[in-house]
Amino acid sequence: MFFSCFELRLGIVYDQLIAPIFPGGGGVHSLEVIKRLANDFEIVYFPSSRLFLKWGDRKDEILHKADYIGKIVEIPEIFYEMLDKYSESAYNTFFFEKFSKNMSKIYAKYTKDIEFLYEPDHTTADIFFISKFSGKKFGITLHTPLFYNNNLEYLKELIRIRFNRCLIYNRRGFITSYLYNALYLKRVYTKLLDYSPPSFIASVSEGPLFYSALYKYSIPLRILSPGNAFDSDLLKYRNVLDKADYMIYFGVLAEHKGVLEIPDILYQIRKKVNISLKLLGKFSSRCIEKLFWLKAKNLGVDKNIEFLGFIDKHKEKSKFIDIVSKAKLLLYPSHIDSFSLTILESLALGLPVVSYDIVGIHSIYKNIDAVRLVNEFHKDELAREAVNILQLDRNTYSDLLNNKKIIDFLNFYSSWDNVALEVKKYILEFGKK
Repeated sequence: MFFSCFELRLGIVYDQLIAPIFPGGGGVHSLEVIKRLANDFEIVYFPSSRLFLKWGDRKDEILHKADYIGKIVEIPEIFYEMLDKYSESAYNTFFFEKFSKNMSKIYAKYTKDIEFLYEPDHTTADIFFISKFSGKKFGITLHTPLFYNNNLEYLKELIRIRFNRCLIYNRRGFITSYLYNALYLKRVYTKLLDYSPPSFIASVSEGPLFYSALYKYSIPLRILSPGNAFDSDLLKYRNVLDKADYMIYFGVLAEHKGVLEIPDILYQIRKKVNISLKLLGKFSSRCIEKLFWLKAKNLGVDKNIEFLGFIDKHKEKSKFIDIVSKAKLLLYPSHIDSFSLTILESLALGLPVVSYDIVGIHSIYKNIDAVRLVNEFHKDELAREAVNILQLDRNTYSDLLNNKKIIDFLNFYSSWDNVALEVKKYILEFGKK
């Protein structure tokens, strides 16, 4: 008789492990965690429906990444058959329920030996359906809300973030996003949570659980602690004294990240401090880019902003570290973040941070003095806190970034091993029941 040395045979349902894109925070989390879980669990990977619907026409790129992931986990042959069959579909990506259900019926037939199903970064409904059709228990981790429970508050937020002249050019303007959440997404997931309830729902912070009001369901909820990590090599380049006269923003250059508020904030800061801003990232649309520079020019700060574009922090690591570590401050007026690896990496490299006090960021960084949180949309408060930090003397600035609390915090979040152990704990807790 064959005895497995693994603790459990685990089915992973997810799209971005082999998606032909640069992974965001959820994608990085998933890859790092799964690489480590593969040491303890025998893993079968079921690429989820969104992979086919969003990137199905980029088959060669998908297969190239599948070759790499296939060395870590098992990918069933049925996936390759389906990859030949299905192609991109904007409609089915948007209204995913029927396609997700049909694909899940196929995958469910290949879960006979699976003991537990898990999705490390929830992006599709597939795992709910696979569980229902196969009878297998499952858990998910949220990096974004399943849906927004409070329709009115969500609409107010969308209007404040997205109401600008780019509205008519953006396919997902605030009206579309509101209606999609209120009339489709919320309805689908409210039904799924009753139809096929998870054994547990984990989250990288308080944010996703709060916005979806998941506490009202009789489903075990867990907040991963730590929920994310940074590359510990960054600590080798941590710099709190050798600073240049600029602030920095890096990440997605989009409305929901507050990019259109940056010119106003910089204008207010420069009334008190002679400083510039380096901007790293890719604009979400050409219209947003034009509007950003128009605002900057009208305020007279366009010459004080250096746009460096997107820098791949993995392929151009030394360049990324050199630019970020020399900045005096991370300016981060984000409206939507469940955790923010941008803030975590900035702290690791020796930057204080000013940001809006939104639920996800608050739940992780509220006790860190080097992260100053102000009321959301209060650009003047954000500028004031930035000025307060920029005007600190050298010793006080150094103490802000080198006290015991922040060093302990960084040590705790400096290893993906800690994150994987946290995930493993819940998989075993609920998978062995």
